Amino acid sequence: MLLSSVSYLSNQYMGSIDSDSMFRMSDCSLTPVFSSCPTPLGVSDITAFTMLSPTSFVIGDAKGCLYHYEPAGDTWRIAKQIGRHKVSVSGLLLHSTGHLVSGAQDGTLCLWDLVANICCSMIDDEYHDEAIVALEEMPDGRLLVATALTVTVFALEKTQLQELMAYSHGRGTATCMTLLTDGQILLGTSDGSLLFLEEEEWTCAKDKAPSPLRNLHAIMDGDFISVGKDGGIICWKGRDRQIYERTLAWMVEADGSVLLEKEKCIAYGREGELHTFRF
Repeated sequence: MLLSSVSYLSNQYMGSIDSDSMFRMSDCSLTPVFSSCPTPLGVSDITAFTMLSPTSFVIGDAKGCLYHYEPAGDTWRIAKQIGRHKVSVSGLLLHSTGHLVSGAQDGTLCLWDLVANICCSMIDDEYHDEAIVALEEMPDGRLLVATALTVTVFALEKTQLQELMAYSHGRGTATCMTLLTDGQILLGTSDGSLLFLEEEEWTCAKDKAPSPLRNLHAIMDGDFISVGKDGGIICWKGRDRQIYERTLAWMVEADGSVLLEKEKCIAYGREGELHTFRF
């Protein structure tokens, strides 16, 4: 089993979907961690996934469809199809307003009302044609949208997406993004480089990860964790922008997402097992 996608909720619950479209939920607050039995979702080629609550999640697939799942006894069922993009869904985010944000491979960005089951706002024009690789919400509610070459800031004005500013970096192909605790925007790239946005200028970290980056997770004091395609987890000193701790590469070909809780990191291994380490 290869891990396909991971989403965590409130630093306690972690949902995972493997390459066979099997879903399971893990409660990481328990010792040992409790995981439910894998459940088939009935949808192939799942390309995006986000938890809404411990009893609700949304997936996107390669056909552009968005499905809302809820529990049904010991399994899960599709409660409704929210809508669809023209091409593969590449990013999902639950905004603090309760709206779902979805991004696609053609650069389309949609804002969904999950109660009314409608698309409130859509960005789809010639200026947004790069595949969306990551979505993040800022503390003030603004939305960060990363593509391979840019990061764009959007505001939500009365359920409408409004573009505010865009930053092009031109330093490799971005693969992931996070917002650090000190407010800086951080990008990871396909060559292992790390890019920081400071005063509208991009700067590189002193060190470089040994493989393409899959995920970034902010911790404390501007520090962060990176997860590489080789499965290695690296802890970085944000102020010095240097590596200060590495772990063994035991998550080869896995999604590589981790659940962070205070000074603890919980991550799925290549066979779906859970590993814990402290930093």
